[in-house]
Amino acid sequence: MVKSRKLSWLGTGAASLIKLVLLSCVIFLVAGCMVQTVPEYGIEIPKGVGSAKEVAFSIERALTKQDWQIRHSQPGLIEAAKTSSGKSADVYIVYGYQGYSIEYVDSDHMQYDAQKDTIDSDYRKWTGDLNQAIIHSLKENVRD
Repeated sequence: MVKSRKLSWLGTGAASLIKLVLLSCVIFLVAGCMVQTVPEYGIEIPKGVGSAKEVAFSIERALTKQDWQIRHSQPGLIEAAKTSSGKSADVYIVYGYQGYSIEYVDSDHMQYDAQKDTIDSDYRKWTGDLNQAIIHSLKENVRD
């Protein structure tokens, strides 16, 4: 006869209760780390990028490289969206020849809390990666 070992590491009695409480605390802490404040990016354009049109081109190239979909584009504003693993986010990228910002618009399954200004860590990763891609793309357009 084979004994089940599923929870044998818990043991019995008070020691098992302490282990269970500690495990619950670890799970709670890990879950808490997944929700963080909503990042805001306000970045200055590097000198040598000549026009808002070049800035828009750099942003659109970065969006494409980071698997964001451009939903709408007009001078000074790009609306973009990303979906992955059942989660989605929408952002506005407001830009000009001097700078740009990535602004939260909406999301699904990202645990967004407007009162606490918190959101899933995936949103932070997506927008952080996008921000770095935009910076890299802008640097490629710099003229001496």
